[in-house]
Amino acid sequence: MKPSATRLGDGEIIQFAADIGGIYRGTPSKELLEKMGRLIKPLVKPEIEIVCEKGLHAGIFKRGKKETVIALQCADTAWAAEDPEALRPATRWGAKIIWRGGKPISARAMLPDAGPELPVKRQGKAWVVELPPMTWGQVIIIP
Repeated sequence: MKPSATRLGDGEIIQFAADIGGIYRGTPSKELLEKMGRLIKPLVKPEIEIVCEKGLHAGIFKRGKKETVIALQCADTAWAAEDPEALRPATRWGAKIIWRGGKPISARAMLPDAGPELPVKRQGKAWVVELPPMTWGQVIIIP
């Protein structure tokens, strides 16, 4: 059951020899979901990947032709359930953006105010932007 990818317009279609979605609906399991992920991962190389141990919600938008805005939010529902007295989610440390586009001119954290430029390092065929610690979230501008 080896998948293949075929280009179509600006995207791709991933094709399987079997209906793995149907298989999962019939017998949902964590193991099957992990196996599906292992099949698909080599085919999918997103332009932007968010890496964070605790998890983040990400909104990625184009502003004009050259600028990308990445809005990150830490407000997952788990923090309130873990401690009903908590006033905010846990601070995220060590988060990174992996950027597979052209070399970013710069990356800048924008909350609560425009901050200094963030370090941008080459890693294989991608660029890595290391993010500052954040509690509620962050907005990153990549020109």
